[in-house]
Amino acid sequence: MSTYATDRKNGIDVESIERRDVRALTECMTVMEHAPEVAGADGLFLVVTQSGKTYTVDVLDEPRCTCPDAQYNLPTTDGRRTCKHASRVTYETGMRPIPAWVNRDALESQLLEATHVDGEPVFAAGRVAGDGNDVETDSDERGTTRRAIADGGCDRPADCCCVGELPCFMCWRAGFRTPADESAREADE
Repeated sequence: MSTYATDRKNGIDVESIERRDVRALTECMTVMEHAPEVAGADGLFLVVTQSGKTYTVDVLDEPRCTCPDAQYNLPTTDGRRTCKHASRVTYETGMRPIPAWVNRDALESQLLEATHVDGEPVFAAGRVAGDGNDVETDSDERGTTRRAIADGGCDRPADCCCVGELPCFMCWRAGFRTPADESAREADE
């Protein structure tokens, strides 16, 4: 995983973030949930990049994208499974919180506006700290508590307790629609 103490090229001040996430937060992209190509399909989004290329992102189960990066480079050897387009969709819709320590002035303006999606970006109240098992929460204007996702290799909440064929409440709330793979959870512990 590529991490940067400070990513000055993109103008985003971070402590530790993967380069695809930096690009998802700073590059100009338009995320559309109701475009004709994806209208009426649960979990499908159309992403138009700053170069004008268009990709379809499916976030219903595990985020997937039609871009060449997702097709040829993922998953990475360090476990990264999502491209910048899928990350952008999860950030812009609030499925994944934007780290609290990210310089908000460096974020791409369309990300913060979330004009073409039903959700809205969420900022974590604090950073995901410690060994990946400490998760802080934030409340939105309606008082709904949203959880920051601890990246334990399978991107599940730290208090994941999936058993059987359905995801646990904590995973459902974080946007997962399938249960965590038990072997992946055990490997994280």
